[in-house]
Amino acid sequence: MRGCFIRGHLLSVLLMVAPLLLCSCTVKEDRAVCPCYTFVDLSSYIDSGHKTALVTVRSASQIYSEEIDLHNYEDSPYELALPKGTNHISVVSGLKNTHIKSDSLVTPYGLASDALWVYNEKFICEGDEHNLTAVPRKNFCMLTIIVIGLMPGQDYDFSFRVKADCNALDLYDSKALEGEFYGAATSSGTLGLFSICLPRQKNNSLLLDICDHNVDRAMEAVHTIDLGGMLTEDGYDWTRADLLDVNVTVDYSSMNASIEIVKWIDDDKYIDVEI
Repeated sequence: MRGCFIRGHLLSVLLMVAPLLLCSCTVKEDRAVCPCYTFVDLSSYIDSGHKTALVTVRSASQIYSEEIDLHNYEDSPYELALPKGTNHISVVSGLKNTHIKSDSLVTPYGLASDALWVYNEKFICEGDEHNLTAVPRKNFCMLTIIVIGLMPGQDYDFSFRVKADCNALDLYDSKALEGEFYGAATSSGTLGLFSICLPRQKNNSLLLDICDHNVDRAMEAVHTIDLGGMLTEDGYDWTRADLLDVNVTVDYSSMNASIEIVKWIDDDKYIDVEI
């Protein structure tokens, strides 16, 4: 009886241990095929006030994507089991109208860009564990349009649209991708104050259309300002990790314009703001 009890006890232990043996590696096994457990610190996103994010990982054998609630990672990192070798990761917050197309973030035609905060990194998993710290980078330019030259009590029916050559962002390196961008600025509710969120660009090929409404209430450009030329003259840099904002002052009486590149301030003033 005692022998039967011992054999039964050993069988129970083996049944409990077997799943662990199947899903983990031992010292004697080829550890190259064992997963690399990658831990992503998301505290910078959380501390900046972001609520949700899209995490996407690409390796030689798989692509994985998940929208996560950042609140769940206040006290612990986001964990991934990845293959050894080269991997790519991106963390994107601020997604509203943006389309995810393959490995790019696309702004739909006719809409302003989302205020995208993006972290991405290419890294090599060599051991059993790898640690990453996700730092959000400002991948949009907030263009504020200030109209001056109005007479007291004068109103107008103009609006503003921006044309550009890039409408998308590479998910894994934040490089601007070519595509037609044409977005309308929105009024702040204050007379003569508009804003539009612009996606990262390759160069300063941007035009600012001043539009009027025709008899069918359709938008019709009545004057075009070479916004890109002014940005070039003032040395705007689209390759910065954190893009700067720009103020454009438009003189209603003469249709002349001037710009001011706004100094970068690392704060959370764009978090959860409707653009």
